[in-house]
Amino acid sequence: MRKLLTVICFVTTLLLAGIVSAATLTGSLNVTATMESVCTLSASTNVSFGSYIGNTKDVNGQINVLCTPSTSYTISLGTGQSGTYANRAMSNIAMTYLLNYNLYKDLYVTVWGNGTGGSETVTETGDGTLHSTPVIGRVFSGQSVEAGDYSDTVVVTITY
Repeated sequence: MRKLLTVICFVTTLLLAGIVSAATLTGSLNVTATMESVCTLSASTNVSFGSYIGNTKDVNGQINVLCTPSTSYTISLGTGQSGTYANRAMSNIAMTYLLNYNLYKDLYVTVWGNGTGGSETVTETGDGTLHSTPVIGRVFSGQSVEAGDYSDTVVVTITY
């Protein structure tokens, strides 16, 4: 009986100790994040003049940019192999002939470049969706060049 009483006292003490010492504490946990301004340059439509027979030829391409909302960005175009915005030039494979052209941000008025040499850039603001910005190309009339394929590579730079 004494053992039973000791066990009952021990269990009762444990139960009372648990009830007496039970407590609830609260606190807070801060949750934070920083959204970085991000832009991506996605697949764009190249400027392809096709066949040239000596007449002025106008075509359109496009540059596709996706930026986080409210992110302001500038699109600049390089000079290509000509090194100037006055007239960009495509060359044939042998680099013996040049076919002059230019790229514009509007209807053949403002040369699209990097803001130097009489060129201007394009500035836009992202909204989280894909923006397609047209590139207007013109190859000039009256050029006498050798038959063959002509090409140039223009670097597109997005600054945000």
